[in-house]
Amino acid sequence: MIVTATGFEIADCCEEQESLLDEGNLLNGTSDSFDLDQCLADAQQGTREIVASARSDASDAVADTWPEARSYSAAQYQDLRRTISEQLTGVLEDSSTLWHSFFEPEP
Repeated sequence: MIVTATGFEIADCCEEQESLLDEGNLLNGTSDSFDLDQCLADAQQGTREIVASARSDASDAVADTWPEARSYSAAQYQDLRRTISEQLTGVLEDSSTLWHSFFEPEP
């Protein structure tokens, strides 16, 4: 879909450039010819530059975000580990108390 849309945009851009050149020829009394192949080649190069820039920007965004996400995940993991440890300690203490209440006489 993106390729199709880009193709239409390139075609529209080249048609617009041809139209502007024709108008310029009429206004200036010149007879410059429009080179569709050159226009398409220029547009293709421009598209490559835009795609390369977008990829670079996306890669930079991911690279910048990854350490933050990793740090956040590590912090969540530590919090979860601490919570589990606290809960497990509480369960063990409660089990011990229950065990002692059943099997050890009170003084």
